[in-house]
Amino acid sequence: MYGFNYGIIAGDGNKENHKDLIQSFKSQGLNYVEIIDTTNRTPLMHEIKQYDALFCYSWCEGFYDGEEMGDLLYQYSKLGKGLVMLSSLFIHVNSRNQIKGKIVEEQLGPFENGTNSLNSHLTLGEIVMKDHPIVKDVKSFDGGSESAHGKLSLSSEAYLIAKWSNGQPLISYLEKENFGKVVGLNFWPISNRINFQNWWDESTDGALIMTNSLRYVSNNFK
Repeated sequence: MYGFNYGIIAGDGNKENHKDLIQSFKSQGLNYVEIIDTTNRTPLMHEIKQYDALFCYSWCEGFYDGEEMGDLLYQYSKLGKGLVMLSSLFIHVNSRNQIKGKIVEEQLGPFENGTNSLNSHLTLGEIVMKDHPIVKDVKSFDGGSESAHGKLSLSSEAYLIAKWSNGQPLISYLEKENFGKVVGLNFWPISNRINFQNWWDESTDGALIMTNSLRYVSNNFK
């Protein structure tokens, strides 16, 4: 393995979704990104600690065991490694999609649990921290006709970087002593390459936001 290596913790067994995510990261120069499908088993620590940071999301299938997954991510963060956590982890769709365990109990998540929001076309709103590296070179973001996101609030130690056009959090982060950096992204990470119009527009900066987030939590900015 060469340079920085990243893993995608996917509580989602859809292979087309996986391909879309890999394509988004490759479009921004991240070539060492691998899918870890967690719908049928929880990975072991030795399988994930090789990665410099993890990008974590879920869908309807959810995690094999959300409690085990949350405990594992907590231990991973204790190694000083970074996490990018998507809002789908904090939205109740069914009994399997939410993250649980120590990462929630110890308040390492960037969001409080909330509800799903669809069918409202949103775009990038106010950038609160204009000099933050995650929004470097970000000019636009169009969430598509559904603009899937969570109606949720930031956790107590998280900071807001940018908002959706409806004022909901879009990007947040938190840093706790003795743990790796954590970024929260409040959007569905799959682009309209898969679902025309409904999901975020690949001609806008969704891939850049996700890539900058991984670079930030792994201290991989030049």
